Amino acid sequence: ADFELALGQPGLTTDTRRNVSLIAADAALAAREPQRALDLLLGLREVTNEEVARRVRIARSDLAHSKSAVAGNPAPANYPPPTLDCGKAAARQQCAVLASASRDPSFELATAAYKAFDDKDYAQAAGSARQAVALSPGNREYQLLLMNALLRMGEYAEAERVVDIALAADGEDASLLAQRGFIRRHLGKEALARSDFESALRLGHLPVATEIALLVDLDRKAEASRRFERAVAGNEFGTTPDVDIAYLAARVGNDEYALAAFDRADAGGKLPISAYQDAAFTAIRALRDHEAIAYFKRAIDGADNKDGANNTDGIKLRMDPQLRFNTRRAIAEVSRTWGVIASLTYRGAVSGLGPTPGTRTGTDSLQAGIEAYWRPWGYQNGRYTELFARSFETLYSKSDGATGGGTLQSALGIRHKPLSETNLVVSLSRVFTPSGRSNDWLAQLGYSGGNGGDLRVDVPSWWTTRVSAEAGRYLTARQNYALANVETGRSLRPDGESMWVLFPHLSMAADYDSSAIAHSSFGIGPGIGARYWFRDDTYNAARSWLDMTLQYRFRVGGAERADGMFLTTTLSY
Repeated sequence: ADFELALGQPGLTTDTRRNVSLIAADAALAAREPQRALDLLLGLREVTNEEVARRVRIARSDLAHSKSAVAGNPAPANYPPPTLDCGKAAARQQCAVLASASRDPSFELATAAYKAFDDKDYAQAAGSARQAVALSPGNREYQLLLMNALLRMGEYAEAERVVDIALAADGEDASLLAQRGFIRRHLGKEALARSDFESALRLGHLPVATEIALLVDLDRKAEASRRFERAVAGNEFGTTPDVDIAYLAARVGNDEYALAAFDRADAGGKLPISAYQDAAFTAIRALRDHEAIAYFKRAIDGADNKDGANNTDGIKLRMDPQLRFNTRRAIAEVSRTWGVIASLTYRGAVSGLGPTPGTRTGTDSLQAGIEAYWRPWGYQNGRYTELFARSFETLYSKSDGATGGGTLQSALGIRHKPLSETNLVVSLSRVFTPSGRSNDWLAQLGYSGGNGGDLRVDVPSWWTTRVSAEAGRYLTARQNYALANVETGRSLRPDGESMWVLFPHLSMAADYDSSAIAHSSFGIGPGIGARYWFRDDTYNAARSWLDMTLQYRFRVGGAERADGMFLTTTLSY
């Protein structure tokens, strides 16, 4: 009776009506009501279907053996119960009811694969799905299940073969073409991947998020951005989770909207802990330093399983030591608004080249300098501006050259780093001398780079290369200068945990001075450096360091100033 009530509901699909009719017929046969079963079965159009025909034969046989079928109690042994198929359900609370024996032999294997997939046992899911596909090679759902299990396992080559088979049956499936494109990109088949992306876009009828992602992958970022804006304006994302929208917005370069979407997900308790760092970097790009720092700190708290993480899903973030350090380094860099640098330098035949005009002694000398800087607008996604003041003075000259207050040079200026990813700096400063006769404007362009220059916490030693270059012009005096230096060697932490880092290296240095008798010089030689990092805490990597470097360079070409001992001590706070 319940099944017949179900059949009376409006809007049933053909498949659903067929399934319920078969189940009701099974119940009627078990209740010894063959005519009732026959009425249910003959109402189906698929009377030639084997499952329908088998039940019709049973019902007619029962009628032939009993001219007056009498209702009785159901016989459970003779009643094949329906089953629940939750494999394709959109939610855990929704399952399909299937008539007994109305499925092919691969169904149980597919059900086991879905369960293994839900349990994140992707190897088991792939194994069961392979068997299901082998038994039902034309079943698209089983093929997609196998493909997804293989992708979770990182088996991209086999996943591509599965998609090839599916597309051989239907090459007009835009979503599947897009999926194969992503797989081929992982396999390094860029040309084939782009071809799939183009074909998928040409066929159309893709989910809006997939369409935008494909445009980005095809380097059509401007078009993707416009499509994203139309989707937002037209509310096309519907029930798409805010986290997914945030990542999509970040891909099209709309960091303000991406951060807002991350914040909405966070406010609703739907932001996974694994997204905290992505939200932080999005906040940096959106020039929201305080929010970036807050998300970074919550990522660290999440790794420590602290309450401050506001972790609603109960998952502990896995963060290896170096990733934790890099997160703390990001906090230290983004939060920095001022600093002081002091130096003490002894080097052969100082030419006076450097960030401020020096006193040419023509011999060995000892110079001291100090600089203070301020970032009035903060980090600015690595494109910060600094106001600075600095002074240098010669303390000692081997050939009795000028020393003391008469050699003091000071400067006030502004510098700007125009690129986020490249440490290129432009600077303009006003240089002052005690007499005032040599006051000048100094324009500078500087670059520094390399790798391995920061502290490492995951290994006791690592290769390090430091590169720096600088060019400047005194506008009034019309003097030009340039400096370049490369140091390459091995950084060592003596006990693997110390904040001291030793740096034996090879140094190569060159300079140019348009006002010197010998305009240029070039030297090369061994060196040893020792750097002590300090001022770190739970959330900040070491923000300050003391560095001492001793080098001996042999002149390779140019002036004699390239030859000799060089000693530099620098404190960065």
